[in-house]
Amino acid sequence: MSSPFAKMDTDDDPSSAAELAFAKVDRTLQKQARELKHVKTELGSRMGDLTTEVGGLKTDVHGLVSLLLEMQRRRDLNEERDAYRQQMLFNGIKRIAEDVHVLKQRVRALETAATGGGGDRGDGSKDDNNNGAAVHTTSPRKSSGGGGGGSCEVRTPGSVNAVKRAAENRKNFERTLEHHITQMNIAMTIDEVQASGSLAVKYSDELLKNFM
Repeated sequence: MSSPFAKMDTDDDPSSAAELAFAKVDRTLQKQARELKHVKTELGSRMGDLTTEVGGLKTDVHGLVSLLLEMQRRRDLNEERDAYRQQMLFNGIKRIAEDVHVLKQRVRALETAATGGGGDRGDGSKDDNNNGAAVHTTSPRKSSGGGGGGSCEVRTPGSVNAVKRAAENRKNFERTLEHHITQMNIAMTIDEVQASGSLAVKYSDELLKNFM
């Protein structure tokens, strides 16, 4: 007859139950470890792709910012150039308006002299002043224009040389003006545009005053 403790020794052994429990826990932990490793692998792959995408976006943004800055720089340069071009245009229009005014005065003076109206009205002094102003404003341009003399003008060697010098001076002014305009157009900084533009305005004004 077997001992009543025999069954307890086999089926109800505490050490065996503990081993079974530990084995079950171990299997569960191993399964979770495998799942965690799989998740880490997937996450690492996705993070790698995400890092690559973020890097590409950063590069695109940097390129876009550089492009915008370059466009802004060119716009500022063009606005500065336009300001000097408008100044030269304004000076030219102003000079033309002055010449038209002088020409009108001369025409009125000639008409008055031809009709004898100045003597009849008794204001000949006023007409004389107008004539004097017209001659005064136009005579320097005849001497520097190189071809403004009338048919009755007697050309001496000195006057011919003066005309040649005036023509050469005009060419020098035109070449210098063209040089400064070219430098202004190819300038890469605001300071360079301002330096060349101010000189272009200066020589343009001198050319209008002395040779046009």
